Amino acid sequence: MLGILLEQPAAATHITRKLWKEFVSPTPGDADVERIARRFRASGYDIGVLLAELLQSDAFWEGGNRGSLVKSPIDLVVGTLRQFDFSPADATPFIVKTAQLGQNLLVPPNVKGWPGQNDWINATTLLERKRFAEQLFRPAGQAAADAAAAPAMAAEMAPAVRAAQGVAGMGFDPERWLSQYGGAADKVPTDEVKVRLAHALLALPATNSIAEGTVGVAYLRGLALDPAYQLK
Repeated sequence: MLGILLEQPAAATHITRKLWKEFVSPTPGDADVERIARRFRASGYDIGVLLAELLQSDAFWEGGNRGSLVKSPIDLVVGTLRQFDFSPADATPFIVKTAQLGQNLLVPPNVKGWPGQNDWINATTLLERKRFAEQLFRPAGQAAADAAAAPAMAAEMAPAVRAAQGVAGMGFDPERWLSQYGGAADKVPTDEVKVRLAHALLALPATNSIAEGTVGVAYLRGLALDPAYQLK
């Protein structure tokens, strides 16, 4: 049956369109999709060929497509942990966090998967996304104290408390991380360093302004709390 399905040109087109929406933009160009799908099908459905075609396409590098995709909860949580070199001892709190954000890992709502894009954002998940960034860059010990003060006896609060405790227990070295961009944890970043940090963290120019004189982790936190950080 799989062989019969893959003999249909529509199969390669469908897969190409799905991955385009994941890596390039929410509105695939028909001509580009068909061109890449033909290469994909001719390769014997080699996913490496498909990804290479997508990531080397003009559309992928086009400025108008930058920041056109909303990060999924997995993109946001795992991407943040990796980008900032956090080292969690237990992955469970972050699985809980992605579920709070609407993506229960390995449990899609149906066989089609998650709709994605704007469906990731609503009044509840937007607040949780902001809270995640706030917890990551709070002063040492503050997140742990907040979690301990929460009503842990309430069953409905247990997942949120565990997630907060997991975030609070991670190791992060702001001095080392900022130094790779020429910054320092206890100094106001220069204009050049600000540009480097914004380019590294934001797909689009920041929406919110950060107060002059903001130093170190506080400046980093301001960028992570910017709406542009939710995009890729």
